[in-house]
Amino acid sequence: MFVFLGALVAGFLTKLTDSLHHPLSYLTALGYGMLLGYLVTHDALVALVFLPAVLANALAGKIDSLSHVLGVAAFGVVALYFGVPVFPLVFGFLCLLAALADEKIHVDFLYPRPFLPAAALLTSFASGSFTPVLAVVSFDFGYLGGQVALEKGRKSGRVSMQGGKATSPEKARENPNA
Repeated sequence: MFVFLGALVAGFLTKLTDSLHHPLSYLTALGYGMLLGYLVTHDALVALVFLPAVLANALAGKIDSLSHVLGVAAFGVVALYFGVPVFPLVFGFLCLLAALADEKIHVDFLYPRPFLPAAALLTSFASGSFTPVLAVVSFDFGYLGGQVALEKGRKSGRVSMQGGKATSPEKARENPNA
């Protein structure tokens, strides 16, 4: 159960990292990085989907801010400190290709990024455990929850958007051209 709750929180923090101005985005990035790093070290089936997903994001050029560099660094430090369990490389490669497809191929489908969840579902059937697919779906729901929270904050006036980044209304008034 902790895996799914951890993945949900990591997804939420990842979306906040995408959308917040630093220094808050540094804290959210460290949070998601350490949490995902911990999760992959304690379950081989979680490592099977999240290690390739992080690698795919790096290969696709999605680690595009200092905040995300900090998040990936925290992920790596925690994963190296605790050690990553061994998993079947065939399924790891399948998940890597699927995660890359999610980052490079944008499809209008029932699910925003369908390839990694589909690969995780295949991995779940092969392993006899639904941990891989539930971990990915939990992360995605957390990410979408972050989008909803930011949108509600914007509508309520608690969050302003500047240059695609969320900020407080006070900071937006201080620097209207940012």
